[in-house]
Amino acid sequence: MKRLASHTLEITPHFDMESYMLLSGQQRLDGETAKALEQDWHRIHSYLRAYQLGEKKGYMVIYLDGNFDRELEQAREQSRDRAERLELLAQAMIMTALSEVLPESAVKGCAPVPEPDKVLKNSLADLGLTMENNGSLNVSFGLVTETPYRGECEDCLIKSTCSKRMLQQSG
Repeated sequence: MKRLASHTLEITPHFDMESYMLLSGQQRLDGETAKALEQDWHRIHSYLRAYQLGEKKGYMVIYLDGNFDRELEQAREQSRDRAERLELLAQAMIMTALSEVLPESAVKGCAPVPEPDKVLKNSLADLGLTMENNGSLNVSFGLVTETPYRGECEDCLIKSTCSKRMLQQSG
């Protein structure tokens, strides 16, 4: 069965307090919370994985591995606030990592989800990932998008349920 070659990407997304604040809806943070956020960010970074599948044409895969899912589940059992903070940090990290490797995605504010075919599914399986037909991965935080970057909504698998697109259409 055909598979795309995978190439590990070394990325180091820097903590962006502004992105976190935007996602969290908060306007102020105390020093203790800011310090905890930075510490969590650095720890979560150890769970970050990024791959280019294929050569000139293929896919970008960025996700937080299953160890993060376990940490998040434990946090949910212990503290709702901490779990929420970890979820927001995870979202911010995925967004920042994607912007680092595909700057066009930051400009467009989007990473269109490709329709999973057998080649993509087999290539992801080699990384320990499963992609469902609805475009979701078997990790809590991750994404797959085509490279070179194509930011067209019409090519996105989840266009009918995309919150960004719905906001644009209603505005």
